[in-house]
Amino acid sequence: APPPASAPPPAAPRPAASAASAAETSPPARLQPEAPADDAPPGAAGSLLVRSRPPGAVVQVDGVEVGVTPVEVPGVSFGAHRVRMELPGYRPWVAEVDVSGTEQVRVGASLEPGGP
Repeated sequence: APPPASAPPPAAPRPAASAASAAETSPPARLQPEAPADDAPPGAAGSLLVRSRPPGAVVQVDGVEVGVTPVEVPGVSFGAHRVRMELPGYRPWVAEVDVSGTEQVRVGASLEPGGP
């Protein structure tokens, strides 16, 4: 009888996603634990007060233009939001802010010269 056919070598285990790609896809770490959405009353929202030095920067919240600094942005839903300020001649400024209550969140930036 012929010898039994040898089984192919076991496949090498596929590595899990690299730490770099896992870090890119995971949300940013937070210093405070997020309150479950169930704790927020229906329709609850906070507001942002956005200021810049110099004033007059165009403000976007989550990619939507909301005004020019200084500007108050009412009705901002709870959670993380991306705030961007742009002013000709200055570098764009971007930050993530967390709205976790109905109080006003203040966002301020000193814009650096050097943009388009």
